Amino acid sequence: MGLKNKLTFLYLFAVLIPTTVTNGLFYYVVTNQVRTQKLHDASLVIEQLAKDFEQGIDQVVGISSLLYTDSRINEMLDRQYTSDAEYVQHYHDVFPEFNKYRYMHPFIHSIVFFTDNSTVIFSGSVQPITPQLQQADWYRDIRSFPVLVRTGRSLSIVRKLDYFSFYNKTNRMVRIELEPMAIDHLLRTRAFPGEIYVVDRQGNIQYSTRVQNNVHNKGKPPARTEKGRIVISHRYKTAHYLHGWSIVGVVSEEKLVNNTRYFMAFIFSIAFVNFVVPTIILFLVSKPLHARIVNILSYMKKVERGKFETIHSELYDDEIGQLAKAFNRMSLTIKRLIQDVYMANIQKKEMELQKKQAQLNALQSQMNPHFLFNVLETIRMRSLMKHEDETAEMIEHMARILRKSISWGSDWVKVREEMDIVSRLLSIQRYRFGDKLQYRIDIDESVLEHTIPNMIILPFVENACKHGVESKAGKGNIDIQVRAEGPWLTFTIRDNGPGMNEQQLLQLWRSLNEEEGITEHVGVRNVYYRLKMYYGEHFTFQMYNDRGFVVFFSLPIDQASSSNYVK
Repeated sequence: MGLKNKLTFLYLFAVLIPTTVTNGLFYYVVTNQVRTQKLHDASLVIEQLAKDFEQGIDQVVGISSLLYTDSRINEMLDRQYTSDAEYVQHYHDVFPEFNKYRYMHPFIHSIVFFTDNSTVIFSGSVQPITPQLQQADWYRDIRSFPVLVRTGRSLSIVRKLDYFSFYNKTNRMVRIELEPMAIDHLLRTRAFPGEIYVVDRQGNIQYSTRVQNNVHNKGKPPARTEKGRIVISHRYKTAHYLHGWSIVGVVSEEKLVNNTRYFMAFIFSIAFVNFVVPTIILFLVSKPLHARIVNILSYMKKVERGKFETIHSELYDDEIGQLAKAFNRMSLTIKRLIQDVYMANIQKKEMELQKKQAQLNALQSQMNPHFLFNVLETIRMRSLMKHEDETAEMIEHMARILRKSISWGSDWVKVREEMDIVSRLLSIQRYRFGDKLQYRIDIDESVLEHTIPNMIILPFVENACKHGVESKAGKGNIDIQVRAEGPWLTFTIRDNGPGMNEQQLLQLWRSLNEEEGITEHVGVRNVYYRLKMYYGEHFTFQMYNDRGFVVFFSLPIDQASSSNYVK
């Protein structure tokens, strides 16, 4: 693809498409943000309406509780009167004070008591419990606690008056009818951009702002899935008398975004400007740039053919001009490199090869280790011929250890092989120290076939013999344990020698973190560095004093046994 086509491609994907997408996204974000904000505001209105409605119902329920626990009203409704005059006297003594409850809250339209006491004179505030009344739907819902039901033209709070067990001659109840105009006023005073419904626990509409002066709106509110409408609902879950009731708001989708229409023309205007102006500017700038770059390219092709010519046309101080100057310097530098640096580098490589060849020749000229094995085998055979079996056995152990230590085979061995070498070393040391050395090897048989790095136990056993047994006046003990503990393979080498003082132990730990300059503890450092090379940070290594000196390290079994770690 040529530079001109690339600039066109760049224009499409850096100007045209981003401008179109950006303006489209901007319009979408603004519209969605306005819609979200209005939806949030509408949700707040519904929440506040639900709170106000619940507060009004709570106050009516509070008044019902006062009546429920009023002994005079309960006694008046339960008392068996001998004459009408006696009832009238009690009625005038009690109800004037009772009537104050009726005017305490604007949500209350009326308060009516019901009783099956036949000695009572029934009037507007006291009504009989008739068979017809007992067939009403709301009557079957009456409980000792307040219940919100529809009773004819309005909603009511109803409950039995059975708080006092000693007033048990009659059945009593109270119905506090809510004021429909107060509920309608509450629903219409909030600035909600749609319709509001009060829905009972069966999902039926009890009040709605859709109908003026509504008394009872039967049916269901619009469903959430109805196209073009958004339903916002607050469902009561706390008070038992409102449990399952809902305040539902329904708003048209179009009303939420009708204020964003003017953004469309504004965004299209910006998009047009962003399209035309950059197009003109890019055309005026890209044409001379393209010509200058093509000129530099022609000289670079000459370099490809081995002609290191410099650009002699007018060079500007912009980036392309600096590129042309850098190209001229590069051409001159390549010539010098070919003549000087390249030849010197070849000479240096030849000297390094000669040096490595000399080192290889020196290494090959060293004594063949098989000579040592042959000598040891000859000594062992002579010892057997002279019936010096113990000496022959020690020489065999020594030959095996020597062969293992200078072997160029795999860096990884099985635990069984490593412990065989350790056992042979301890046998030699036992031959050396006699009864002064006692040792014990405790190996979990399940770990014998796991693979571990070669020669990682032997240096610590040698140190235990040298520093733990040899320097001890009495008998020396060496205890070696190899265990499988979960995903870890653990090794413990313990002796009963004098151990290390705190300063020596600190110096030993410090030597493990120093790359050069420390000639002591070479065996320990060698093992520690190899473990870090093989396992990184996924291993544990500890050295401490505990009635002697203890070396403990653990290796992950899955890595120790994996062939991926065999080097």
